[in-house]
Amino acid sequence: MLKVDEEKSNEDYLKKCKVTENDPALLFDWHFEVLEQFVDGANQNVVAQPQAFFITTAPGNMTVTSLLNDLMILLSRVSGGRNGNNLLAPNTLSQAFNILLVLGQDIQMNAWVQQMFAQFIPVGSFLATVSQIIDRRIANATPSGLVAPHGLRQVFQ
Repeated sequence: MLKVDEEKSNEDYLKKCKVTENDPALLFDWHFEVLEQFVDGANQNVVAQPQAFFITTAPGNMTVTSLLNDLMILLSRVSGGRNGNNLLAPNTLSQAFNILLVLGQDIQMNAWVQQMFAQFIPVGSFLATVSQIIDRRIANATPSGLVAPHGLRQVFQ
């Protein structure tokens, strides 16, 4: 769940953005327990796959903060804007689609991420729940309905 101050900051940010069905915002509700498991596993450096291209920290030095920054920097490259580590807005439909594409192809389908999930993350756990906002109200955010291709672990819900 978002902290009260994060939610307020996001609502203030959204007031300045165009947010409609054709200009959705994407909200990330990070699952910190899973992020910590992921970071602990990454820092063990026992995964056979090379570290994902978007990870900027050296093996053994990752923190939850560095992981969140790396993920949001990657996603913000295709978004219309970013507020902290949990909101991407404003976005055109093309930008929103590209964010979902990066979530799926660049992160979820990454061999290192998949191996990390297989070795360290319990089945049914996700790094974050991703929701869309079309009316500037976080309380009305609706889950994006992300799914993983057959045979892959789902990283985002």
